Amino acid sequence: MIEIPKNSTNSAWQVDKSPFSDYCSSEFPKKSNVVIIGTGLTGISTAYHILNSSSSTLCVTLLEARQVCSGATSRNGGHLTSNIYSTTLSLLNNGFSPAQVVEYAQFEIDNYEAILKMITEEELDCELVRKEHYNVAFSMDEFEDMKKNVDMMRNIGGPVSEVRIYQNPEASIMTEMKCEGVVVHTYGGYIQPYKMVTGLLFNLFKKFPDRIKLFTHTPVEKIENNTIHTNRGTIIAEKIVYATNAYTSLLLPQMKDVIIPVRGQVIQSNPVDRSIQSSSFNHGGEYLCQTLTKKLIIGGARRFSSTAEINEIDDSILNEKVSVELQKFCEKVGGGRVELEWTGIMGFTKFGIPVVKEVDGGVICAGFSGHGMPRIFLSAKEAARLVLQLNEPQITPSGFDQVRRITPDDI
Repeated sequence: MIEIPKNSTNSAWQVDKSPFSDYCSSEFPKKSNVVIIGTGLTGISTAYHILNSSSSTLCVTLLEARQVCSGATSRNGGHLTSNIYSTTLSLLNNGFSPAQVVEYAQFEIDNYEAILKMITEEELDCELVRKEHYNVAFSMDEFEDMKKNVDMMRNIGGPVSEVRIYQNPEASIMTEMKCEGVVVHTYGGYIQPYKMVTGLLFNLFKKFPDRIKLFTHTPVEKIENNTIHTNRGTIIAEKIVYATNAYTSLLLPQMKDVIIPVRGQVIQSNPVDRSIQSSSFNHGGEYLCQTLTKKLIIGGARRFSSTAEINEIDDSILNEKVSVELQKFCEKVGGGRVELEWTGIMGFTKFGIPVVKEVDGGVICAGFSGHGMPRIFLSAKEAARLVLQLNEPQITPSGFDQVRRITPDDI
C-alpha cells in the first residue's frame, strides 16, 4: 500500500477547489488502454498529449491517491522559470558533453514556450504573467559563480543571448535589497499551477468525454503484470504511465535509489505595497514570486533542517526550523506577515535530470528535482510518444532515458 498521508497541509493554490477535486467517474473499469497514475502536471499533460494525438483513439484512466492535483504541482512556489545556465559547469565537470549541456538548456526554453502556447490555445485561466527572473547573489563568491556559468554556456554555444548581468550599485537598485549582483533572463513567469492543471483536465473531459475517466481517492496498492490493484478493485492496463514523481519507488522498487523524495516548504505572506520581481537566492536555496494580489510566495530553506528534508515523504506537517528561516527570509526581502504555510514532496535525481523511459508494461515520467514546471510538459509529450509507439524522434534530450543511482550526498 502506498504510504502517502491521507491528509496534507493546504497550499495557497488549493484554497479554491476544482469541481474535479474529489471526482470519480461513474463505474470503475475492468480494463483500460492506458492507466496514468498521478494527476499533477505530469499525469494530466500526458493525458493531454495522448488524447490529442491524431494517431490515437486510446482511452485513458487517471488514478489519484488523494484529491486531484494534490501532490508537488499544487504545492510549488508559483514559478515557471527555465534554468538555462546555472548547472553548466557542474554538468561539464561530471562528464556531460557541451552539446548535451546546450541541449538541456534549449529544452527548458522549448518547454517554456510550449506550455505558454498550450495555455493560450486552451484558454486556461491560471493567472499567468510572463516576466523576467532575477538570480540574486548576496555574496561575491555566488556572483562570480553565476557569471562563470553564464560565460561557459555562452562559450559552448548555449542560448544565453538574452541573459544580462548586473553588479553593484545597479544590482542593489534593481532588486531593492543589498546584494552583490544579479543575473537576469527573460524565460520566467508567475503561474497558478493548480488552476492550470485542473483547467486543462476540465477541457479534456469536455473534448473527450468518452475517452477519459478519473478516480480520485484511489491509491494503487500493487501492480502485477499490468494488473493494477486499488481500493476500488483491479484494472488491467495495456500501458501504465507512472506520473508519480517522489513516490515512484513505492510502485517500482527498482527506482528506490534513482528518485529520492525531498520535502519542500513554502510560505505565503500578506500583500505588500510594492511590486517584487520573481527571484531566486543562495544558489536557488530560496526563491520568491508575487501573486496578482501582491502576496509573496517564498520557498526553500531546506538546508536549515538536520536532514535537508531528504527522504521525508510526509506533507501533512511542517518543519519548525525551516518555518523560522522562511519567516526571517520573508522579512529580509520586504515581505509581510506570514498567512499560510505548506509542504510538498519533490522527487530528486542524480544531476537533477528526470527519468522519461519505458519500463515493463509502461512508461515512467518522473524525478523532476523540484524543477518540473519548465520541463514536464514536453517530457510528458515524450511519455505519450512512447505509449503510442510513434515512429518519431525522441522529444526529450539525450540522457533523460537513463537510470542513474543517487545518494543523499548528491542532492
